Amino acid sequence: MKNWEKIGFVISFVVLVIVAILYMNVRQENKNLNREIQDLKNQMKQDEIASVTNSTPAYIPEGIPVANPNENSESEPPQTEYNRSPENVTIEVLADTITREMAEILITDKNEDVYGWGENFHLEKKVNGNWEKLEMTSDKLAFNALAYLPNENGELKMKVNYGKYYGTLENGIYRIVKSVYDGEEISLYSNEFEIK
Repeated sequence: MKNWEKIGFVISFVVLVIVAILYMNVRQENKNLNREIQDLKNQMKQDEIASVTNSTPAYIPEGIPVANPNENSESEPPQTEYNRSPENVTIEVLADTITREMAEILITDKNEDVYGWGENFHLEKKVNGNWEKLEMTSDKLAFNALAYLPNENGELKMKVNYGKYYGTLENGIYRIVKSVYDGEEISLYSNEFEIK
């Protein structure tokens, strides 16, 4: 064999080895990508199953127009008269449950047709004798979209985790504000409570 033939053979062999190594690397990377894609698909399926199994029917207040997916237009539900008034509701912050991060409230609804109560709320703090609405620590926080009804005695206890939404409360006088829907949104106020 001549020198140039030997050199050509060596170069061909080296190129073949490099191509084989590249092929094996690409093949391994492809397997890793396929595995990651399959893991993501499995996670998405589990998330979908969890969201279906954890979901509850939405609470839609009476009198709110609801789009019917089987129709092309919104339909107005019939107007129903309810025997209820916000004046028949009290919200009491239970003194022995108050911490800088949470408290328990007792909603007493003495209406014949009771309100449905969601988890949403906001806090107000008394500053120089005036009530000021506090800003939440993040705009990415959300409340569960559930509605709870009082028991047969018209009472409903709820934990209010204000620490999650407002951080640890400083010393001061506060109140919890919850809202109900009765033709319009109505704000109802708890008794004052003090953090010291």
